[in-house]
Amino acid sequence: MTEKELNKLISNRLNLLLKQKVLNTAELANLTGTSHPTATKWRSGLHDFKISDIAMIEKAIGEKLIEITVIETKTITVTRKETLSFSV
Repeated sequence: MTEKELNKLISNRLNLLLKQKVLNTAELANLTGTSHPTATKWRSGLHDFKISDIAMIEKAIGEKLIEITVIETKTITVTRKETLSFSV
């Protein structure tokens, strides 16, 4: 998936949540402490979202825009002993 496609998905999610909460662009700007043009860019799908943008919006509207699944990994070290034999 491209960065452009991801930004559009985040924007679509934002617009859905704003519709459910009956919030408009001006209210989003007010809740996030940003300008109306910034909130408009977020909603347009043309904005390159930063993690800080997403965190600010999520905090302001009380909903998740994205969900990240953390997969726990473990490192296993394998030591291999070899016996070398040769004849003289």
